[in-house]
Amino acid sequence: MKRRNIRHGLLALPALAALGAGYLVPLGIAFYKSFFAGMSTNFAGLKNYTDLFGNYAFGLAVRNLLRLWCIAVPLNLALGVLLAVPAGYVLARGVSRRTRRICLALCGLLMLLPQQALMLPQYLILQQLGLLDTLAGLLLVTAFGAICGGKNRRR
Repeated sequence: MKRRNIRHGLLALPALAALGAGYLVPLGIAFYKSFFAGMSTNFAGLKNYTDLFGNYAFGLAVRNLLRLWCIAVPLNLALGVLLAVPAGYVLARGVSRRTRRICLALCGLLMLLPQQALMLPQYLILQQLGLLDTLAGLLLVTAFGAICGGKNRRR
């Protein structure tokens, strides 16, 4: 049994190395550099953080993000259940094997589509609906799985 655990650990090493190289090392470097003033080597200590947490715009951004999460997470969960459960039931019980294979291939292809390919069409749709720069527009785009990019506009 111990040999098996060692093999599993060895198989996990490449994934852990990729996690460290791709996420943990850059985060550590960013955290380290956050204690310096700009791009210089002048040590600033916690001044950057006191400036950040004292900034009104940062507080507003945090509040808006929390508000978005409180709405988007339950909305995504509800939409996922309401849409996926009936579709899964129909695919499992009500259609032929060929139709299931076509639906699986279509879902796989759509999952491979990069989010950037959807940004412009979503932006244009939100613009036509008058939902640019609104919470409703952001929730609409988030509910369908891609984040709509665009410049911040002031009305």
